[in-house]
Amino acid sequence: MEKLKSLIDDLNLKYIQNMNDFTKFLLLSEEELAGMPLEFLKDLEETDGKRKVLLTGYHVTPILEHCRVGSTRKQIAVAYGQKGGKQNVAILEKLVQIRHRLARLLGYSNYSDFAIEPRMAMTSRKVLEFLEEMSEQLSDLANRELTVLKELKMKEEGDAQFGMEDLLYYMKRGEQHKVDLDIGEIKRYFPVKLVISGMLKMFQDLFGRILPIKHYNTTIH
Repeated sequence: MEKLKSLIDDLNLKYIQNMNDFTKFLLLSEEELAGMPLEFLKDLEETDGKRKVLLTGYHVTPILEHCRVGSTRKQIAVAYGQKGGKQNVAILEKLVQIRHRLARLLGYSNYSDFAIEPRMAMTSRKVLEFLEEMSEQLSDLANRELTVLKELKMKEEGDAQFGMEDLLYYMKRGEQHKVDLDIGEIKRYFPVKLVISGMLKMFQDLFGRILPIKHYNTTIH
């Protein structure tokens, strides 16, 4: 049992290291990044007349939320989804096998039952029943909302297939349509230093003591 636990820890660590060591990037033109805020573009390194987009959450998430070019969103999503490559696929396959062996050794029918026992649900069967019940209750609502997002895409991009890479962007678009707000315009009135100072002042009032505000790094974006 201890040997299996050690193997699981080693594989988990190797998986994370593969993700962290992944330094691939994409070079995209400003036309391909249409819709991105100017401050975001300024932060990107310029190479051969194009912008260097790292496949990290810091770059990927804003592009999936704001880039108007569907092909760019898809390119970014596919490349980001391949982080770790075949190495991590092999690690996951080994983890599944070793976790199952560990669970069987401890008298469980599968790893899910082993992992869930100390939690509120206690058995994987209860979790599956809960998920099935929630799925039945929410599927109609989800389908209606997805239809709205597809209609938004059709208006902006024509008769193009809706993919997972479109979800964040059109959720943002849907929010803006509902309240008729330009998030980029609003951000102009909430500069980072002012927002962070205000937050620290709130914490200071809440906990009743002085916080060394001037020592905090206010270069967060």
